[in-house]
Amino acid sequence: MNSVLQTLFSIEEFKERYYKDGLKHLETCTSYTPECLICQMSKIGYGIFSGDYSQRKEAEPLKVEGQEAIELEPY
Repeated sequence: MNSVLQTLFSIEEFKERYYKDGLKHLETCTSYTPECLICQMSKIGYGIFSGDYSQRKEAEPLKVEGQEAIELEPY
């Protein structure tokens, strides 16, 4: 399913309809969101193109009482 959605969103017209125009639709839609295809596709487009979901988070060291934490370098 991921490959299909990425392929669809690589088509400029599809991206325009469901990402760029879709963000406007999300702000004004009065339908029940789970039943609105445009809302759902716009959310997927936002997830793919916004960059909000591709930010790398730094892991916090695991602290166990009585043990010293080992610092690991990210790869």
